[in-house]
Amino acid sequence: MLEYCMPFHTTITLNQQAGRIFVGLCMIVCFAWVSGETLQSKSGQFVITWADDLVAKPRLNTLERSQGLIALTPDLISLTAERIKDGMIDILGVQDTWRNKIRITISSARRSNQPFVTIPTRYANGWGFRIVLKPKIREDIWIRNLVHVILLEIVNRPSPEHMCDPPTWLIEGIRQNVVHSSLVDHSLTVGDMIEVGNPNNNHGRPVPWFYKRKSTFIAKEFLRTQSPLSAEQIFHASPELAETYNFKHCAHMMFAELMQMHQGAGSMQRFIELLPQYFNSQTAFHKAYSQTFPNMLELEKWWAVITASVTQFNEKRRWDMEKSLTELGGILNPPAKVALDKNSLPIWRTYAFKDVLTDWSGEKRIAQIDHITQQLQLLKAQSLLEVIPLLDQYINMINRFKDQMTQVGFATDKRGQLVARESQIVNRTLRSLAQLEKEREGFLAKYKALDNVAAATGANPSQR
Repeated sequence: MLEYCMPFHTTITLNQQAGRIFVGLCMIVCFAWVSGETLQSKSGQFVITWADDLVAKPRLNTLERSQGLIALTPDLISLTAERIKDGMIDILGVQDTWRNKIRITISSARRSNQPFVTIPTRYANGWGFRIVLKPKIREDIWIRNLVHVILLEIVNRPSPEHMCDPPTWLIEGIRQNVVHSSLVDHSLTVGDMIEVGNPNNNHGRPVPWFYKRKSTFIAKEFLRTQSPLSAEQIFHASPELAETYNFKHCAHMMFAELMQMHQGAGSMQRFIELLPQYFNSQTAFHKAYSQTFPNMLELEKWWAVITASVTQFNEKRRWDMEKSLTELGGILNPPAKVALDKNSLPIWRTYAFKDVLTDWSGEKRIAQIDHITQQLQLLKAQSLLEVIPLLDQYINMINRFKDQMTQVGFATDKRGQLVARESQIVNRTLRSLAQLEKEREGFLAKYKALDNVAAATGANPSQR
């Protein structure tokens, strides 16, 4: 979790123990600043400092990797910080008019258990921030706290007398939205996400379990089987509740839905502008959304409708033909994270199912098609009933492929029959896939023809 050396909004006398911690941190920062090296990010806002013994990348053992730890280096910190900030600026629709630098120090000499400590400082022209990091940190802690500090800088640009700390739901909502909607992977575990290869002499080979979906896809999948929190619980979440998956997904959903509203970006910008003017962030929210949510009751009503649309299933709310086929196409052509080399951050690239069959092999190919099968099963729950037989054909084709692949290299019981070869199985499956793709295109053409007829006759398309 993010640790502050001083609280916000209030001024208290530090006790002896807190004073020793603060002095120790300051000595570590000053020592690293004097004896270490410095790197400035592209925009100039982030200044990274590290001691001489941290020039080399820290090594992670197997246990640390299983715990989700990543190894920080100055270059990767600089790149990730800029990527995260660009994502936040783009989502919020604000200008990158930063006022004070964010100084980040990597230090392995810290005795505190907290891997990410923020030290706010009041200057004559506004608030500045100094961060002390351990060279090894959990990825989720690193990204979330980085979002928190960047948001602190944005919120406190008016230079209020007392620092304003943005609400937890806003921090988590922005973090989830940035991570799940970005076209660039923000994590530092590039080596774990790609296997460099050249199936087409241009791109690296993606690891099959990373997929790009709509930013709220995972949140909705979680909330379909869970009881969503109320708006009141989200706004006043305790530290313990804020660590739960329920809160994280609800905060993400709320932020994303607020941004999708009419003038959503403008209202969110107004909310951020008003935050320093009120000690209670909820008051600032209702002021910014005065036309839509003048009080908590109206917000609760709106949130109940949003969550009900996710948690309550109704046969009448199945998707139409176009939506069903669009989702099917997205499953059969999954985007995956790809990097040109191990020194580049992965970007999203779309892979066709036939490429998975021909270019991938072994466990990675099986993992990919298993994921596609799972998504096809989920798609049956909301697709138009006429599309379900087509989905079953895709699922049966995949199951046949997997069964036949288990027979590769083994002689059959039938006399004169050749040993099964992988290339033959792949080619047969590709022919079946091509036939199914034609049928899928035929579904779409038929839908568009019916739509044109309905438009020509003036009929309501929803009644056909």
